[in-house]
Amino acid sequence: INENGIQMANRMGMALARLQDQCPNEFLHSNLLRAKQTAAQAALETRRQVSLKTLDALAEVDFGPISEGKPVSEVRTDMMRTYAAWSAGFVDTRPAGGGESGREVSV
Repeated sequence: INENGIQMANRMGMALARLQDQCPNEFLHSNLLRAKQTAAQAALETRRQVSLKTLDALAEVDFGPISEGKPVSEVRTDMMRTYAAWSAGFVDTRPAGGGESGREVSV
């Protein structure tokens, strides 16, 4: 993760630490390295024993070139169009220009 991600993870860990006895003792993350790194950094900031666990159901969606390197504000419409098609049953629909279909995401 980059410096911004580290700072965000630190703030999340500090916020969770304020929960004291209600702070979770297990953080779930996707199988992406940056997700694991974020969870580990946040766990450090809680100053508690927190275990990390990969949860495959947290997989991310590859929206392909429509979203690569762009802020969500620029690609939200295309992403929502894809989600709408999937929710209407068109699971083989891919984002404009490539990316994963709903069927691939659910595997």
